[in-house]
Amino acid sequence: MPTNFWNSPTVEPKRDFRFLFVISKFPDMEWIVKTVEKPKYNISSTPHQFINHTFNYPGRLVWSPISVTLVDPAHPIDAAEHVQKFVRKAGYTHPKAGGGFELAQSSIEKQKATENLGNVYIRQLGHTRSTSAEAEWLDQWELFNPFIQGDVTFGTMAYDSEELTTVTFTLMYDWAVYRTYEDGRPGAGTVAPAAN
Repeated sequence: MPTNFWNSPTVEPKRDFRFLFVISKFPDMEWIVKTVEKPKYNISSTPHQFINHTFNYPGRLVWSPISVTLVDPAHPIDAAEHVQKFVRKAGYTHPKAGGGFELAQSSIEKQKATENLGNVYIRQLGHTRSTSAEAEWLDQWELFNPFIQGDVTFGTMAYDSEELTTVTFTLMYDWAVYRTYEDGRPGAGTVAPAAN
């Protein structure tokens, strides 16, 4: 363990505000992201009782959804419009008059819901140990089969507020893979456990 690491100018811990969130089919949205949770999972346990004793055994690993909040600048990117497009492309249609029976049969499908988002990455930025002075990503989470689920909210209007309008939604996914930046090569690090 390094001694007196707090006195060394070369030690730079990861910082929460240094990140990029990327949805490949949401063009140029990186700069409107306000907050995003990193992937998380829960490992359950099952107790087994024998006479006066209880023994616990690990169960399943289940990945949990993450929350994303975007600022809605309206131009050149309308965040609310993009989120609505993702939901429509996933299979949701309004039950408007004159839509016909075909419209009523439409529903959200996993393939459509995941394909229209594309690749989703959360990248922690910082300076690597490479000779380059440019900031690179230190680690990266990739979400597999992500889709929008749960509550989607489009902010709250208030006369006494000067806050920027936001759009908040939740991403569900099947599993996530964690990689570190190693030897100046992205993706050469460790991998998080994958749920079956």
